[in-house]
Amino acid sequence: MHAESREFITPGKARVHELAREFGVDSRTVLTHLREMGEFVKSASSTVEAVTARQLRERLAQRSSASGRRMTVSPSERAPEPFWPTHLPPPRRRPIDSYLRNWIDPEDKRRWISAGLGPHDGDLAAECTRTGITPEMLPTVVRGQSVLSRIRGGASLGSIAAVLREAGLQ
Repeated sequence: MHAESREFITPGKARVHELAREFGVDSRTVLTHLREMGEFVKSASSTVEAVTARQLRERLAQRSSASGRRMTVSPSERAPEPFWPTHLPPPRRRPIDSYLRNWIDPEDKRRWISAGLGPHDGDLAAECTRTGITPEMLPTVVRGQSVLSRIRGGASLGSIAAVLREAGLQ
């Protein structure tokens, strides 16, 4: 993100790393200059007021005009190239399937979904498996209520497993 677009988003504030990119130097160089000016900045993601950024620009402009050329920077002080090319959007991350995250194979996932759990209830399916509740038990009615409706109603899986044990179904 360039400093111009940053000022549009939050007027009056500029991040240290954005100023460094603007000047073509490393963030540590800008941090050093800001500390010499008496500003308290901790890191490259710290923000500075617009007045401070303007003073820093003037200070660096004076140094470059005194030398008669643009501010020279050693290769070690140059800002590193961004990891991802700036002309391309960053890669999109796809969410991990909650069933796969819990090591539930596709066949078991199909069984859980056909029994009434949703496609994003992999964590719940894994907890049910750990407490001994199988997909075939979900439609079972015990004491006037199905296992699935007890789960959806917020009952703990441990209490549901206890009710199933009392009824001799587990």
